[in-house]
Amino acid sequence: MSVLLDIQAVQSPAHGERGIARYVLNLAAALELRHAGLVSGYLLNPGFSVPGVVEPLLGRGRITYSDRIDPARFRIYHVGSPIESVPLERLLPAYTRDKRVVVTLYDLIPKLFPETYLADPATLAWYGMRLELVRSADRILAISAATARDAVEELGVPAERVATVGAGVSEQFRRPESRQGALDELRRTYPWLQPGFVLYTGGIEPRKNIDRLLVAYAGLSRALLDEHQLVVVCRVEPGERSKLEKRLRRLGIADRVEFPGFVSDEDLVRLYQACDLFVFPSLYEGFGLPVSEAIACGAPVIGSNTSSLPELVSDPDAQFDPRDPAAIRAAIEGALTNEDLRRRLEAIELDERHTWSGVADRTAAVYRELLCDPPPRRRRKRIAFVSPLPPARSGIADVSVHLVGELTAYCDVDTFADQPEAQAPAGVDFAPIQRFESAWRARGGYDRILVCLGNSEHHAEALALMRRHPAIVLAHDVRLTGLYGWMAQHRPDLEPRGFQGALHAMYNGRLPPSLGERGWLGVEEYDRYGVLMAREALSLSERYLVHSQYAADLARLDADERDEPKVGVLPFGMTAPEKFDCYARAEDGVTVATFGIVGPAKQPEKVLAAFAELLGLEPEAQLVFAGPVEPQEEARLSRVADAIGVADRVCFTGELTEDDFYRWITRASVALQLRSASNGETSATISQCLAAGVPTVVTALGSAKELPDNAAVKVDRDVAASELAAEIHSLLTDLARQDALREAGLQHVRENSFARAAATLWQTIEA
Repeated sequence: MSVLLDIQAVQSPAHGERGIARYVLNLAAALELRHAGLVSGYLLNPGFSVPGVVEPLLGRGRITYSDRIDPARFRIYHVGSPIESVPLERLLPAYTRDKRVVVTLYDLIPKLFPETYLADPATLAWYGMRLELVRSADRILAISAATARDAVEELGVPAERVATVGAGVSEQFRRPESRQGALDELRRTYPWLQPGFVLYTGGIEPRKNIDRLLVAYAGLSRALLDEHQLVVVCRVEPGERSKLEKRLRRLGIADRVEFPGFVSDEDLVRLYQACDLFVFPSLYEGFGLPVSEAIACGAPVIGSNTSSLPELVSDPDAQFDPRDPAAIRAAIEGALTNEDLRRRLEAIELDERHTWSGVADRTAAVYRELLCDPPPRRRRKRIAFVSPLPPARSGIADVSVHLVGELTAYCDVDTFADQPEAQAPAGVDFAPIQRFESAWRARGGYDRILVCLGNSEHHAEALALMRRHPAIVLAHDVRLTGLYGWMAQHRPDLEPRGFQGALHAMYNGRLPPSLGERGWLGVEEYDRYGVLMAREALSLSERYLVHSQYAADLARLDADERDEPKVGVLPFGMTAPEKFDCYARAEDGVTVATFGIVGPAKQPEKVLAAFAELLGLEPEAQLVFAGPVEPQEEARLSRVADAIGVADRVCFTGELTEDDFYRWITRASVALQLRSASNGETSATISQCLAAGVPTVVTALGSAKELPDNAAVKVDRDVAASELAAEIHSLLTDLARQDALREAGLQHVRENSFARAAATLWQTIEA
């Protein structure tokens, strides 16, 4: 076997009647006729029924299902229609990985008109994944020169990977023996049809531009309106018909326009053959099949001067600006009244570019070119890793740099961050996220994009990137209310809906209308209403990975039902214990320390109160807040410390270098890592305390609750300061308990290394 051609488009419930389905079927038939044996298999989707239209391909033993293929027996896999509503593995099965891949590209209309087709984030993500399939193909077969240009300009595909093969017209679309005879046949079914009618076939959607056509037609003289009825052939839903009828009455042409609805192929041919003029005002087309069909049937044709249509309607007098009703009207009037123009238009015939034999020949030439090339070597995959990186003030930055270092064992990695410069691991390229699109084009796309997402300003550009490209999300926080609040206030270009608008768009009527009007939510508000604001990121993601079962449950509760299966748990990479071997440990004195950003969520007042009680038992102890702290917060907590008489035993370090941060951890006698609420995060600082062998007290909340019971001391969120002080003193005086905690903590850290996290992540990327 040499070439497999996927023809599952003919099974599509959405467009199995015409358009793309007709293209793949006619291409297959022409290949069989002119290049018999070159294509060894025509593949159908085993999940759909088989329509009778495949009958011409039967009897040769080459039509089968895509899950019945021996990978060793073919070299080229041709995706006949990449934008199908089927899982990606049905479009590009796993057994094609080391094969040449060819894709037919019909258009990029959704990408060019995103406000119409891609407003829904889930649809945007779905479409983006299909575009990645197109970008990664060895050859892209464009059905027009315009579509070929779009592939190069819009997808960043090298021009040498794109071939214009064109599109043909089925043989049934041909000139009539008698135009009058075609009209007579039609009037048996459509008695209202009048001689001299003007024809349009297409659709009601905005791109097809029917409203401007109606305005243009209404502007014709009364004499032309009386002589030339307008017939609009397309599916019209009942609600649309009512609106159209109102529109026609307002324009004064209700008695001159007919909508016969969907018609059979036989009647469509006769309509083309019998009309006085075919007009096609579409704003954009990948090819323009109705135009080619009308020309094949001998109809005078006028059309838009945009996209691919001038390739079919080449006479300048037959072209018009589709956005200008006056231009459309003038073109219709000229084609109906200018006899010289009509003769020119009636004489036009399709050339070899628009015959199925020509399309098959050009397609076969691409197959043979690829068959002459040596089989592709399986290249090393390259991923884009989007995350804060050191020196950004984010715990995620430190986690990401270690994870990226381990990922390089499996693939090449380019890193991107919302910062001008960063410390990426050796051999890993870094660029500001603002240069992502340029890097994307230079790389010819990425095999996967991985976005680390958290609840801070460091992730604003990353979320905006996900709206353009589907990605695997590594969610360090499930709650993103802070991120949306920051974007709305500081980057309205990235969140033009504002905080309240974004909030209510996600939850669609489930929340009180006034919620979020301040531009943010307090803890009580988001706790009461269960607001996480993860829904958009979930819908945009290919997979949504979190670091605990707690976070996974949170994410699934916030997700749309269709997004729940995307949620998975990835082991949290932890710093190796050996990292702390070079730091001297304190031999005497008691240091109680809490690590990370100092703020209300860490329950600092309770820590101070517990420490005050501890001093009665350990008078020489000191309390250290080791991490960044805002001046106002430090001043407030200093006043609290002074009021309870411990100010001289309390130290605020402020922001620390990584080296100094680790020194403080190794000095700690006990680490306190309390939380008042969880955003679904997993604390890197807790894992660092365990890796350093420090007895650690945590709040039994969120992911910390899932730590092994023998690796950390867990206290309730509402633990009293006196109880906390007693727990700390118990740890300080019970050396055997310290040793047991230390050994269990070190075992947990070693079982959850960055190497293990990277290996598990790579399995997800490869899946």
